[in-house]
Amino acid sequence: MLKKQLLIALAFLLAGIAVDSGAAILCYSRDQSTGVANGTVDDCPSDLACYLYTKEKISYAGCGRCTEENTEDHNCESCTSDYCNDWPSLIGCFYAKSETKKENWLKISCNKKFCYSFNYTIGATYYAAGCGNCSGYEKFDTCRVCSTDYCNSATAFSADKLQFVAGGFIILILQSWIN
Repeated sequence: MLKKQLLIALAFLLAGIAVDSGAAILCYSRDQSTGVANGTVDDCPSDLACYLYTKEKISYAGCGRCTEENTEDHNCESCTSDYCNDWPSLIGCFYAKSETKKENWLKISCNKKFCYSFNYTIGATYYAAGCGNCSGYEKFDTCRVCSTDYCNSATAFSADKLQFVAGGFIILILQSWIN
């Protein structure tokens, strides 16, 4: 009888080992000392997620989901695949906060992979631009997202308007030829 119970216990133990498919996730871990490197690789056995956030131009990463304790910031992202929190490649974006003159725009480095820009008119035309996508700016139908260096300039807005005007001009010419 003892032999049978021992075999059953051994079977459960082996089944537990076989089922444990290494549920751990591999995350990069970095802080201000790692610069723009990915940091070290951590095997995170108790976590199934990695986090990544930037604070004061320093990119932090580690095991676990975004929480106030481990991120201290609102731009934290959690991900759930191995090495998903790698150092993002930087893109150059213009930054403008309700500016009317292009001279006031700043060039910044962005780790969000995208730049956004939009304009709105309240008497004068104001421009806003920065890192990231248009989330939070959905009410502005002029919000555009791009993914190349400094693609979110006021010139890009002007080019959009120029294409619209050129298209209208071509239609007018075609209509005059047809009539």
